Amino acid sequence: MISLGAMFWNTTGILESVWSIIHESNFQFRLLFYVLVVVSFNLYCQGHYLFIKES
Repeated sequence: MISLGAMFWNTTGILESVWSIIHESNFQFRLLFYVLVVVSFNLYCQGHYLFIKES
């Protein structure tokens, strides 16, 4: 079983690598990435809301 500390360390490592990729990339890619995140988050929230409303 993986300890919470190791899991957290792995997650921060992944986040740091993703952040460095975003930080080193050009502006267009960064903008596209942010738009993707926002859109997917909105879709997730809408789906969640509909699921709650129907049940």
